Amino acid sequence: MAVAKMTKIGIFGYLPEIDQLVDSLQDMGAVHITPIDQKRKPDEPDAMRSLQRVERAIDILRDFHPDKHEKLRIKSLSDFLLSYNWDTIVERVTDLKGQIDSSHRHIVTTERSLHELKPYLSLDITRDEIEKATRTRPFIGQIPVGQWESFVEDISEIPLTTFDKIDDRGADIYFVLFSHIDDAKDAEEILLKHEFSSIDLSHLQKKPRIAYDDRERDLRETRQNLAKKEDELRAIAKEHLPSLIGIVDHLKVLAEQQRAMSLADSTSRVFYMTGWLKKKDLPDVSERLTGKFPLTEIREIQPLEGEEPPVALSNPSWMEPFEILTNMYGRPRMGMVDPTPWTGPFFALFFAFCMTDAGYGLILALLGGLALAIKGRELPKATNNFLKLILYVGVLTIFAGIIAGSYFGFNPSSVENPGGLVSLMLKLKLFDPLDDALLFFSISVIFGMIQLAIGFGISAYVKIQEAKNGMLKAKEFVLGLSWILISLGLGIFIIYNLKPELVESINPIAIKAILGGMAGIVVGSLVLGIAGGEGIGGAIGGAIGFDGLYGITGLFGDILSYARILALGISTGVIAGVINSLGGMLAGGSIILGIVAAIFLAAGHIGYTALSALSAFIHPLRLQYVEYFGKFYEAGGNDFKPLEKNYENIEKTT
Repeated sequence: MAVAKMTKIGIFGYLPEIDQLVDSLQDMGAVHITPIDQKRKPDEPDAMRSLQRVERAIDILRDFHPDKHEKLRIKSLSDFLLSYNWDTIVERVTDLKGQIDSSHRHIVTTERSLHELKPYLSLDITRDEIEKATRTRPFIGQIPVGQWESFVEDISEIPLTTFDKIDDRGADIYFVLFSHIDDAKDAEEILLKHEFSSIDLSHLQKKPRIAYDDRERDLRETRQNLAKKEDELRAIAKEHLPSLIGIVDHLKVLAEQQRAMSLADSTSRVFYMTGWLKKKDLPDVSERLTGKFPLTEIREIQPLEGEEPPVALSNPSWMEPFEILTNMYGRPRMGMVDPTPWTGPFFALFFAFCMTDAGYGLILALLGGLALAIKGRELPKATNNFLKLILYVGVLTIFAGIIAGSYFGFNPSSVENPGGLVSLMLKLKLFDPLDDALLFFSISVIFGMIQLAIGFGISAYVKIQEAKNGMLKAKEFVLGLSWILISLGLGIFIIYNLKPELVESINPIAIKAILGGMAGIVVGSLVLGIAGGEGIGGAIGGAIGFDGLYGITGLFGDILSYARILALGISTGVIAGVINSLGGMLAGGSIILGIVAAIFLAAGHIGYTALSALSAFIHPLRLQYVEYFGKFYEAGGNDFKPLEKNYENIEKTT
């Protein structure tokens, strides 16, 4: 349960075999390939261009087949790749999409043209006839209805001008006006004065009525062709979408191969590549590679100057779901411990006591358990681990709800004459979050003081490993022990002021632990620090500064911050009880009202389970990242990303 020990290797091989060797490395999924020097950057794989084309085609097809896609089920990937001509399918999809987009643009343009032509259908004139009128200037367009009378009055004053109303539908009047070329400028000024909007019919080779009919016919044909193209895309999507999604997986794997090979160096016959792997995997990887490629040699090599190994976490399978919490914060830096085993159990425990309802825990446990049972084998490892995390916290929440006596907001203590199952609930109930709030507060403080004490212990362990000499190692040991004593002492002191009867006998010991810890901070920082070679200023700062005696005030606040477990635990029971009360008020005396009440209760409790779970996730996570990690943990490590084949959408059948 730690950070896996890593070793760097160099791989020498016969250049014509590099493709097959990298493919074998992907099958193993054990080696993180690195550049042979820090200046080398990976080339853009050729497969990426193909990948982008296929992904674009899939995006297109999903618009025509929005149903959830199934995995590609095949017996042999190699046979499938040889027989499936994905390039032709992608080319056809892309071409159809271009034609469809063009058709849509043409439809929009044609519809706009029809709309513009419609008021002028009675105009019996063509472009050629307009152009023949060399001594007159035509004006064709529209004027708002409110401007028409004044326009007629003004335009009648211009000689050699005539106009004809074509259409007066809607808010405008459409007309055609001919003015002698000598008076055209005056006519134009009057038109503009009355908000004239012109339409350009110069492109018409036919009369508006004929042009309108032609465009309507063209619009119908375009829509028919568009429907055929869309039907073809639907058919392609139905038949080929799973296959293309499988091709994406293959191209991603191929791109990783090409990227890895671009990081290698080579002569005309030999290649050389480097990478990291877990030290425990070296014998197996070496044996498998050299057995398959006799001309290959693997050597352990020294890292480049300033190079740090990637970080791989090594935990039992049951602990892996909690690695989600570590990865969200960041992988540990070099030399730092893996916080997962010291974080996961606390997080799950805090989550459970934030919810404190067995019914809500049952919902979460069923959600995670059923999803794993039904789809567990088909899901990616990350999703699988997340569902396991839901299952874990759900089960713990059931136990927390049992000892708190809450079942979907039902409190067995409210029953006057308990018997049977209710009697059993009462026997298993250890405290009531609402009635015993100070006890719940004390439990929250106990959680905090123990976790923070562990954090100080881990910090001491890491600093002792990194200390330069024996005196500084002794200093870190004394400081770590001192902070553990202060953390436990402060926690007991707080509990004494909440529920004195719980810790009355050990409170004097707690006070002495606090004082002893304070003395240890001063002695460790000043005496051992200076003896170990630290400067006097730094030693004094370590004794009384933020990391010294002054830091005790911050530790006091950190312990009290765990009271958020109390707050959420109480609120869950109260709100769940309110849901029950409202449901009881709805029930009334009829069957219909009873059904309504049952639906309300089911929806209310399921909905509040989700909200409560969100709060129970965020606040304990905050305690881990701020109060707990702040005592010892430093992130900054690079993720260990071994070269591997990840076929999420391909399932091999027998």
